[in-house]
Amino acid sequence: MAIEATIRREGKVTLFVRQDIILSREGIRSSARNGFRGRVVGISDLGYTTKLTVDAGRGFVAHITKRSLQKMQLNNGSEVSLAFKATSVQVV
Repeated sequence: MAIEATIRREGKVTLFVRQDIILSREGIRSSARNGFRGRVVGISDLGYTTKLTVDAGRGFVAHITKRSLQKMQLNNGSEVSLAFKATSVQVV
């Protein structure tokens, strides 16, 4: 799985997305350079928000509102699309 970033590094690296991950039940049409399909494998209630863990070949974590969770009718096993910009990827 290749992830587009604005910084290039050789060898083993750790990546994290420092800004919003767009999450949808449908495919996402966007200028974002990174787009993946995955399956929700974890849902954690954090009070005002919900943390979703998504397996898209690699693990992703996204925070959404409870209202969005209900509106999209997401549960463990739901298929989702993720998108984020290359400028949001941090390489360490």
